[in-house]
Amino acid sequence: MPKKRPSGRPGTPVLLAALAALLLAWTPVVSRGLAGADPDAGPARAAGGRGGGPAVLLNELLPAPGTAFAEEWVELFNNGSAPADLGGWSLDDLEGAGSRPYVIPNGTRLPAGGFLVLGGRQTGVALNNDGDTVRLLEPSGALADSYTYGASTHDASFGRYPDGGPRWRPFETPTPGASNGAPAPPGPADGSVVLVQVYYHAFPGRGNEFVAVANPDDSAAVDLSGWSVLSGSSSVTFPDGTTLGPGATVFVTGNASDFLSDTGHLPDLETRGSRPDVGQAGTSGSWPALGNEGGAVELRDSRGDAVDAFAWGRPPGGTGWAGPPAVALGAGEVARRLRDGSGRWQDSNTSADWPASGALPVGRSDFGERTFGVASVSAFVSPDCSFAAVAGELDSARSSILVAAYQFESWPLARRLEAACLRGVAVSVLLEGAPVEGVSDQERAVARLLSDSGARVAFLASPPGRDLPDRYSYMHAKYCVIDNSTCIVSSENWKESGLPSVNTAGNRGWGAVVRDPGLAGFLSEVFRADANPAMRDVMPYSPEGGRFGPPPAGFVPEGASPGGSFRPRFPAERFGPGASVRPVLSPDTSLLENGSVLGLLRSASRTLDIEQLSCPPDWDSGGSEMPNAYLEAAVGAARRGVRVRLLLDGTYLDPEGSGKANSDALNLVLHVAAAEGLDLAARFAAVPGTLKLHNKGVVVDGERVLVSSLNWGRNSVRENREVGLIIEGAGVAGYFQRVFDIDWNLSAPPPRPGGGSEGDATFLRDLPARALFLTVLLAAVAVTVLLRRALSRRRRY
Repeated sequence: MPKKRPSGRPGTPVLLAALAALLLAWTPVVSRGLAGADPDAGPARAAGGRGGGPAVLLNELLPAPGTAFAEEWVELFNNGSAPADLGGWSLDDLEGAGSRPYVIPNGTRLPAGGFLVLGGRQTGVALNNDGDTVRLLEPSGALADSYTYGASTHDASFGRYPDGGPRWRPFETPTPGASNGAPAPPGPADGSVVLVQVYYHAFPGRGNEFVAVANPDDSAAVDLSGWSVLSGSSSVTFPDGTTLGPGATVFVTGNASDFLSDTGHLPDLETRGSRPDVGQAGTSGSWPALGNEGGAVELRDSRGDAVDAFAWGRPPGGTGWAGPPAVALGAGEVARRLRDGSGRWQDSNTSADWPASGALPVGRSDFGERTFGVASVSAFVSPDCSFAAVAGELDSARSSILVAAYQFESWPLARRLEAACLRGVAVSVLLEGAPVEGVSDQERAVARLLSDSGARVAFLASPPGRDLPDRYSYMHAKYCVIDNSTCIVSSENWKESGLPSVNTAGNRGWGAVVRDPGLAGFLSEVFRADANPAMRDVMPYSPEGGRFGPPPAGFVPEGASPGGSFRPRFPAERFGPGASVRPVLSPDTSLLENGSVLGLLRSASRTLDIEQLSCPPDWDSGGSEMPNAYLEAAVGAARRGVRVRLLLDGTYLDPEGSGKANSDALNLVLHVAAAEGLDLAARFAAVPGTLKLHNKGVVVDGERVLVSSLNWGRNSVRENREVGLIIEGAGVAGYFQRVFDIDWNLSAPPPRPGGGSEGDATFLRDLPARALFLTVLLAAVAVTVLLRRALSRRRRY
């Protein structure tokens, strides 16, 4: 029977290839982590040996043998999981001095978990009774480990406890060649005091490197007389009478004056005598001379016993530190010990206690998360009723007003503060000194009016002529504290677009008036820390002119904006007792894993509704990109079955398509929702009468709400000063839920850049990827056809 000629039509392989390519093309390519990853999963741990540190360590030594021991000895311990070849390793008691180094013979092997005791007669290494340094070196001469001890007693050793651990302890009963037993009874404060901050990379020309030592015990004080902090060959000693109170922290620095201008407070002790009102600590060597690229500090008690240690970068060893050191930080960054979930200092004796992510630029605050039960909350929205809500509270002030704002251009609100000054109210205002658009002449006029009325006005900015960074990229908060009892927090700047004084078009924003002395005291403390005149980046208003002076001569400030109109829908509403409030501070608490904003997003069980001005899908961090943690948490809620709606500002778009615009976030969310079948939606805001969606708010389950200045970009979360409130109360949350629902419904269908439908915008944005798909598809079809023809020819011949 004759064979049929190939028809040339694509057969099953071609159709399968085309179908597979089609499926691949229409499956969204989702940015890092948002598809298939668990946003709540922690970082993977690196694999390593026991403790992750060096395999062979100094483990115990006896400097002063008595009746029980005939000679000095040094014990080594293999902390790894494999035998170690020690041939060519060496032991000595001080670099360039002391005893001649002893070289361990070739063929000496130390099994995993094994001990090797090297006696003084064998090694010739003499250990001084009154203190010495023992070093273990690799065949290359590289330092493997070292330990510096103080005065010793007869037949008492120094050793690690547990074996291979990071801390050394005195032992009344030495155990050469065996596991170290229980250490000698500790001194009164042994182990109860920890290093909590180390500032080793100061700015050039500033002698304010410092260490901070804390007492974790909230019930008992510690006598630090004779305690010391060692770094290499230098040390600082606490003078007699130094007491560390319960839960207190003591700071020791070189130059107290430089310390004050960078931190805003005086240290407890200094070494250079720059101020007579600061205590003087004793020193030996050149302390503090902490290495920028690497080093170590060790805290010792009055007996010379190691209590705590910290190592970073490329440490020299000899500080009782085991395991990898902490990452070396850049100039102006302070290494900080983390707190655990209960607020206690984390103390695992590893670099995990000191992550680089926990470091802060010098002078930044470190406020923890707090919760307050409040007397009442008034909710308001902009542009509907925001001006009346804020103005009414200012008019009621009797003793004090604190205002912190990114921009303050509202002349009507400035006149109300002027009136408050004239009736004897103490007014203080802190403004951003370098907003993106610069300090406007309108704001200069506001500053002049307030200053002339007796208010204290300052700007947060770098001092001129000094190459020193700000504590914060921007002072972007918008809050007010009145009479130490009432707080106003909102998403809106103090200008006509944010708080319109008449029925003009304005931004959509949320705000809350909270009446509670506890919260007011907390935010007052934040304000005082940020506006502290001792800080180098707090610049007072200057009536004489200059960078923060008055506007040009003849400038006439604008009053209420006459343009546009808006039909208010939502009056302010007041809710009685029963709500609780948690302040959100950026960068202090804004990225807490189990609290603050992430905790709020992850707590959603039914609904999660978000209004946001700026939501880039990725965060740029040091030249690399990481997923937006807030956006990941929102998508993670949808994967748990929560209905998630994301309403974004449609005017904040990136025409360059760099991946950081709201349009990219919206398309990303829509792709994830379609690919995974999630109850997850996103729209651009289109609320009639509003200029833009300037809000930064969240409603969770109709029961909890975030009112804040916090945009969803990395700078807002990690670098700016931002303030928000998480308010838990069905009444307040229900108010903002109704506002969101109206905004959401008014915004359907959302406008897209360049016009077109949501599907059109998505397709156009993905056009390059789809062109690639078509090319691959056509190539697959062509290859398949050619193969079929070739096989057909072989069968015919």
